[in-house]
Amino acid sequence: MYNEEFKNKFLKERGPNGTMSALFKSVEEIEVQKNVDLCQMDISDIIKPIERYCGVRSVNIDNVLSGIKNYCLYCKSVGMTVNEDLIAGFEVDLSESMRRFMFQSPNELYTSMNSVFFLPEEETADSLYRAFLWCAYAGIPYSKRDAILRSRVENYDKNNNLLTINHQSYKLEEEARKDFLNIQSLSAFKYIHPLYTHTPYKQRFLSQYLFRGIENATKNNEGHITFNTVSASITKKMKKDESKVFRYKNIYMSGMFYRAYIAEKKGLKPDFTRYVLNETGVSVHPLKPGEGTSKKREEAQRYLRLAIRDYESWKKAFEL
Repeated sequence: MYNEEFKNKFLKERGPNGTMSALFKSVEEIEVQKNVDLCQMDISDIIKPIERYCGVRSVNIDNVLSGIKNYCLYCKSVGMTVNEDLIAGFEVDLSESMRRFMFQSPNELYTSMNSVFFLPEEETADSLYRAFLWCAYAGIPYSKRDAILRSRVENYDKNNNLLTINHQSYKLEEEARKDFLNIQSLSAFKYIHPLYTHTPYKQRFLSQYLFRGIENATKNNEGHITFNTVSASITKKMKKDESKVFRYKNIYMSGMFYRAYIAEKKGLKPDFTRYVLNETGVSVHPLKPGEGTSKKREEAQRYLRLAIRDYESWKKAFEL
């Protein structure tokens, strides 16, 4: 860390701050190149690492700008010269991160999957991982990831392309249909390898689970793949093409924003109340006469405002 002793003193006096510790590391290389501390840097020099650090969430912008302001004021209080523009605040554009970590449409998600996974028509085990990611796009919360993997064959309605999780049905995109038909009906997956002259099949675990894995390779004795297996397999696959990143929560948000955009084009107001309820457990319905607010409700309202900001950033990134 550049100017490490001083920065550690700041962190110690102002209390633990994960945001600032990570931010210091993200701008360290530029500080060393310029031989200038963060508090004296030009915004143009540090904006790119800051935008990468903020990722796709507006709340990260607020935390970073507040942290930089506090750090600059601290530096100023001990007699250091600082860039006043860092204290005043500046615009952070999430578009570049949005285009890498988020998806504009179901078609873009499908095309991006095809760059790292085998196609659904090839009937490999990759359909398990693709189907799991389609669950995110359909709006199934991350908190239900284990319930997804425990879903049974009968939970997928192939006629209507619906998946039922905990008595709630979710409409899947048409691009997801083939993957779900594969994991519902195939008794074995093809094993495609560039060194093989033929394509062997690997039998799947005998169970009623939709996400049943390869026999003798499924570590879960119940017969379905685990979240750790899915996560590790997706991470490994992403190394084939790092232009896009497949993270459940970001794909979830992409699907939510796409549906909001389609609704908005029809003249409807984007509705993120279900998302807020899933995240906070609190409804953001309009207050009834005489009904008071609470800290939990205020937090839910904050989540709603952030979702709207993130939605606008998503539209800006994809020029919608």
